[in-house]
Amino acid sequence: MAGDFTVTQTQQMLNALGFNCGIADGKWGKNSQGALDQLKASAIDASHPYGVKKLGWGKKLTDAEIAKVAQVVANLGLPKSMIIDLMACMAWESGETFSPSVRNPKSTATGLIQFMEATAVGLGTTTAKLAKMTVIEQLNYVERYFKPYAKRLQNLGDLYMGIIWPVGIGKPDSYVMWKSGDRQFEPNRGLDINSDGQILRIECLHKVNNKLVKGFQSQFVSTL
Repeated sequence: MAGDFTVTQTQQMLNALGFNCGIADGKWGKNSQGALDQLKASAIDASHPYGVKKLGWGKKLTDAEIAKVAQVVANLGLPKSMIIDLMACMAWESGETFSPSVRNPKSTATGLIQFMEATAVGLGTTTAKLAKMTVIEQLNYVERYFKPYAKRLQNLGDLYMGIIWPVGIGKPDSYVMWKSGDRQFEPNRGLDINSDGQILRIECLHKVNNKLVKGFQSQFVSTL
C-alpha cells in the first residue's frame, strides 16, 4: 500500500515533537498510534481544572473560550482530557480558523463543527444565526449536537464519527464506513488511501489526527 501524505506529515510532526513513530512512510501502524497516544498522555494533568496542562490549538482561543470548551466536555460527561479531542475536531472542521462563521463553499456547512442547515434547524436555529454567534455562544450548540451521543463517546474517533457519520461511533478503526457504490462513497473517495474501494474508520481519522498533532506545535499550543 502506498503511503499517504497526510499520514506522512503527521508522522513527521510527531517525530519533530519528540514522539518517535519511526520512519515517516505514510503508513499508519502501531508505532504511529503509540506516538500519538504518548503525545496526548504528555499533555494530561488530572490535577488541572481542565484535565490537561497543555492544549493543542489553545492559542487560537481566549481564556474564556477555552473555559467554555472545557465546560462543554464536562457537561457531556466526557473525560476532561477529551478537550484535546474536541479541539482537534474543531480545528479540522473549521479549517483551523475556529470561526463560528466559516462556511464550506460547497454546502451549507457552517461553524465550529460545520453544522448543516438541516442539523441547525433540528437544534432550533439556522446556519445564518449560527454564523453570527460568538465562539462561546456557538459552543452551546456544539454541546446540544453531541448530547444524544455523549454516553457512547469514548475517544477522538468516536467524537469525530459523531460529526461525520454517527453510525461509526463505538466501532473499531477497522470498521468499513463506505464501499464503492454506496451513496457516501463518492463524496469521500479521497479518503480511500489504498484505492481498494472501501473506506475504513481509520482512514477517516487521519486528517483529524493530523490536526490534533499540528495543534501541539509551538505556535499553536498553549500552556494552561
